[in-house]
Amino acid sequence: MITSQKRSAKWAYALLLAFLLLLVVFTPGCFDSKEKKTEEVLDSDGDGIPDNEDEFPFQPNWGLNLTYLDDTEVNPGEYKVKISSTTDYGVLLLDNTGIKKDTIELEILEVPEGWDVSLASSSVSLDNITIEPIVVTYVVPSSASGDNNVVIQGTSKNALLPTSINITLICVVDSTGSEVTRTGDKVSVEYTLWDTAGAQIDSGTLPATAGEKYVGPAQNLGYIVGFYMGLIGMEKPGGLFGLIGTGETKVIRVPPELAYGTDPAKHELGGQVLIFQLVLKSSS
Repeated sequence: MITSQKRSAKWAYALLLAFLLLLVVFTPGCFDSKEKKTEEVLDSDGDGIPDNEDEFPFQPNWGLNLTYLDDTEVNPGEYKVKISSTTDYGVLLLDNTGIKKDTIELEILEVPEGWDVSLASSSVSLDNITIEPIVVTYVVPSSASGDNNVVIQGTSKNALLPTSINITLICVVDSTGSEVTRTGDKVSVEYTLWDTAGAQIDSGTLPATAGEKYVGPAQNLGYIVGFYMGLIGMEKPGGLFGLIGTGETKVIRVPPELAYGTDPAKHELGGQVLIFQLVLKSSS
């Protein structure tokens, strides 16, 4: 016969087991020791730095953009480029869109067979308030014709995550028998200036030096960067010394950083993108 003392012991054991079972079931982490949950890390700007460690949590620390000075964009990141000579030139625009100073490395990924394409700079240290114009040199066979793609890639050296962008230059070759302007050439250029809304701001004819700020022996006449850089690679007028007819007409799109700056308080055209039509009248 089971005594009351033995029955009490059995109940005590049963209660103890029940208590231990409840303890196991309701104790956090007992069954997820192999897969512990981690707290979600916020990175609002996607630059690889957690918000709680990021000085600028809502603006990427690193970023870049590549554009072309000629106003010939046909699709995002694709530009039409006129090639008129076996050695021709254009101007690439490199923009550090991040917050921090960065080193941008440039690489030519694709060139047509038989072409040689080079950049005046392949590595540029750039702050976030400057756009750097970079001269592109195209050396092409005299037999070249049609549309030919050149692909250039820019890559951030300092970004924690892979950060790069490509630009495709669709080089259109009708003829390679012309002469084009290069840095240092003295030219006379007729220009018309508009804002992006299409309102004409100014027009006239000026002496200038392709690729250089000043003109004249005293260097007393200077131009904004986008204007004189836009004169590089323009087809010259024909005839002896390039004095017959007119040369190339082209349109360039100049960002504020290469015009009158980004501050409207410092210049009436500050902060504005400027559209220039350039007509090359003469060149030497």
